[in-house]
Parts: sequence; structure tokens; C-alpha cells
Amino acid sequence: MLPAGGDSDPAIPFRRAGERLRFTDLAAFSAAGIARITVREPRIRVIPVRGSGIINAAARLVTADIDRRGGVARLDDSGRGLGVAMAAESADAIVAIGGTGSGRNDNSVQTLAREGRLAVYGIALAPGETGAFGFVGIRPVLLLPGRLDAALSVWLVVGRRLLDRLAAAKSSESEPTETMPLARKVSSTVGLAEVVPVRRNAGEAEPLATKYLPLSSLARSDGWILVPANSEGYSAGTSVQVRPWP
Repeated sequence: MLPAGGDSDPAIPFRRAGERLRFTDLAAFSAAGIARITVREPRIRVIPVRGSGIINAAARLVTADIDRRGGVARLDDSGRGLGVAMAAESADAIVAIGGTGSGRNDNSVQTLAREGRLAVYGIALAPGETGAFGFVGIRPVLLLPGRLDAALSVWLVVGRRLLDRLAAAKSSESEPTETMPLARKVSSTVGLAEVVPVRRNAGEAEPLATKYLPLSSLARSDGWILVPANSEGYSAGTSVQVRPWP
């Protein structure tokens, strides 16, 4: 026998607005007789603008991360026009991958500027400098570069924040991090934030690459660190926050 309120104190809420729900929370709600709750599930349309294997791989990665973090992702077929997706009303936001560079067929930024509103083109983030952001009506549109490392970097730093804002998630909720000393120095350019892949090595975080992140570095790494734009980097032995990859 439990005293009144022993299982659930009315003055202490199970969960607060803006917090992500876990399967444990749903089980506790059900056991307490709560049959219905209101949640926010942002609908995100993910568009690989070309049929490139690299762009498709990045699109699948972003789609899986959206679903895992509480959104509802719709992955379009490769090559579907960005303008067609922007004209539809079936999503709360659009994430398009590819076409942000200066090549002859890179027209994603021009399409956003012509048919919506281009707010930012060029992000002080390495990799990912050619990322862009804007709106079609009130819906945000995030354009990721067509390189896997650059698309991943922009999604981690900008896209996840966009998803959290749409879900009204508390900014204090973040991926679990692990504090580790840096195995060797990481140099960075002031004014440019950098995503750096690292692997665990004898209790330290060993940086594997900077600026351009080879596929081998992504595959061999255990997580990533973010060097802020106001930093020239970290010296060896500095404690850093290692974040897991999606």
C-alpha cells in the first residue's frame, strides 16, 4: 500500500512543456490513467535536389535524425524540384540538400531567392560555408551543401536548432556529451566555427580532421566537437565536450 500521492504528487508534473517524451514517460502516463496528451511533431520535407549518391546518403541521414528527434520527416525522390516543394503546403519546414555552390547547375539558392525569401547565404561554419537559410511564406527553408561532411555539419549546428524551435523544445535539452581531454592541438580560424570529428584513444579525444572531413574520418570517429567562432582552437589537454553523431 502506498500513501495518497505516493506514486504521483499532483504538485509535481510528470513532464513539462518543451521536454521530449521517452517511451518510459508514455508508460508512466498510461499507468497513471492518462490516455491523451498533446505533442508537437514538426513535419519536415527533405529534398535531395540531384540523384547523386552522396546527396542521397546525406538526405537519408538527415531524415533519420529528424525522426529520432521527434519530428516527422518526408524524404522526396531524388531530383524533385525545390520550387515544387516550396509551392506545396504539406510541411512545416523544408530541408534541401545540394545546389548551394557556384557550379553551373547549383541553383537552389537562386530558387529560394526567387520564389521565397533568402535570409542568409554563406555560413561561418567549416565545413558548410555554402549553406543557406530563408523562408517561403512563414515556413523556414534550410539549404544544405551537397558534400556529405558539409551537409552533416550544417544540419548538426543549424538544422537541429531549427527542429527544436519548431517543436518548442527547451534549448537546455541536448544530446548527451562526454567530457574528455584533447589528445593534440586543434587550430581554428577566428570568426569561423568548426565541426571536428574525434575518436576515443586511451581516455582522450583524438581529432581526426579539420576543414574538409574525409569519409574515412567520419567513419572512424566516435563523435564530434564544436570549436566556437571566437576561438583560435584548443591546446592539447583542453577538456572538450564530445557529442555523438546521429
